[in-house]
Order: sequence, then C-alpha cells, then structure tokens
Amino acid sequence: MQLLNGETLRDRLATLTAREQKLPFEEFLDIAVQICAGLEAAHQKGIIHRDIKPANIFLTTAGQVKILDFGVAKVIQAETETEAAGQQQMAAADPAGVAGSTVFHLTKAGIAMGTAQRHG
Repeated sequence: MQLLNGETLRDRLATLTAREQKLPFEEFLDIAVQICAGLEAAHQKGIIHRDIKPANIFLTTAGQVKILDFGVAKVIQAETETEAAGQQQMAAADPAGVAGSTVFHLTKAGIAMGTAQRHG
C-alpha cells in the first residue's frame, strides 16, 4: 500500500468552504485533467471505477491526483466475439463512444452502486 501525504478533494473543498473561498480555476483544471487521465488509464485496462466522488480523489502535497477506492470497480471484457464485433460497429457509428459504451451494461434496475450516503 502506498503512503500518501496530502488530503482528499472532499477535505480541500470543505476547508475552502469554511474559509468562504473557492478552488482556483487553474487548480480545478489541473485536478480535472489528472482525474480524466487516471480514469482513461483504468478504462484502457477494462476497469470502470463506478464511485468517483471528492472523498475518493486524493491530492498529494506534490501536486499529484490519485484515484482511491476501487472497491466497487468493474472489470469489463467482451463476453463473446459477437458482442465485441457489435461494440466495434457501434463505436464506428458513434465516435464519441456514448451510445456504444460498455458502461451502460454495468448496472441493472434495482441494484444500487457506489457508496451509501449518510444523512443526519
């Protein structure tokens, strides 16, 4: 397990809110780009995180962004050659990858994913 020095994005935002400050746009953009790069790397390996939230984003003191808690992640693999061929055809027809995304096949009606929220 890696030892990280820093704070979660949730903690950083809470501190800024308590001081009535906002996250500087340049910092926001840097964090967002690093999150996207991390998710893209996971997706290229067939891993979908499924629980992205500020508490699962860690900001190191060195300025690196780490994505934490892959506890409900899903490994995606084409189940059959026919499915894989169909996904390739959908990807060709939808360059943005929205309609043919495997992500839409991950969840089912009546199944909750992610972390349960505490109220009170």
